[in-house]
Amino acid sequence: MFKVIDGCVFIIILVIAGTGILLQTEVYGHIPQLHNVQLLDNESLGTESQKLVILNFDDTSIDQIRYAKPILDKYGFKATFFPVCGWVKSQAGWEAIERLHSDGMDIQSHTMTHANLNTLSVEQLENEIGRSKQCLLRHGINASIFAYPYGAGTKNETVINTIAKYYDLGRGATYPTKCVYSRSGPECVPTEPSNTFVNRYDINSWVPTHIGGLYDYSTYTCTLDCEYYDNSQSFEQFTEVVDDQVNYDKGGPIKSIPIIVYHGFVPYENIRENKIPTDMSISLFEKEMKYLHDNGFKVLTMADLAYDAISNSLRIK
Repeated sequence: MFKVIDGCVFIIILVIAGTGILLQTEVYGHIPQLHNVQLLDNESLGTESQKLVILNFDDTSIDQIRYAKPILDKYGFKATFFPVCGWVKSQAGWEAIERLHSDGMDIQSHTMTHANLNTLSVEQLENEIGRSKQCLLRHGINASIFAYPYGAGTKNETVINTIAKYYDLGRGATYPTKCVYSRSGPECVPTEPSNTFVNRYDINSWVPTHIGGLYDYSTYTCTLDCEYYDNSQSFEQFTEVVDDQVNYDKGGPIKSIPIIVYHGFVPYENIRENKIPTDMSISLFEKEMKYLHDNGFKVLTMADLAYDAISNSLRIK
């Protein structure tokens, strides 16, 4: 088992502003702090020095299934897919989602319409959060983990309490520098002015982006100066993120696990040619998965995470 001891587990550099149209990404080269997970019993995972990673795919578009899934299969990796229930018919289709599930992929919840949860009424939250749970159940999938659209709502008590009615864990998009534990419930617990908290409904993650800066998705332009990264720079950033966990393990028990969140996939040879910051080129993704395979990473899914109510902490099942 694993136990979070000094933070909210994992890493994030995604910050959403306003309605979620503006995306603030970190400048290339700055790798955020990894939060720690203490290994209690690692016999099932092999050596103490083994590196771990969790792969997520948000929205579950057809390009993820067409381009990313065969590469995952090639290296024997399982991942977690977060479909938006109301989009499935017009995108991948339910047959494709069910096939992912039967192939051993982890399927979890990502709302009905990808709405910004901070803008919704209680009734609307029930529709987005609770209905998406029932939507997946109708297709034989019992989702226990929720991912916030745009990372919005992770500090909203009404949002969190609604999620807690239906799910065991939530994957957010925040970047605290330190976390503590509280037995007072699922709400965020501020401890310092710098947004420090612990929350089983705000597990951190990292979204690879090839454009750094404030970006307006409605016009596909930066509102201020942006930095644009090519495949080589993006790959270097990826390797720094997944390898950074060794700085916390230091040859001892495993203490950190990065969660990587992918979105769209495009056939551009160089990702710098693409206008959407969170899109991934097929060739770059292949290179990243090969790196994980060749360097001995064990790939887990979100379903491998569990919450321990007694210790108020996260662990690996």
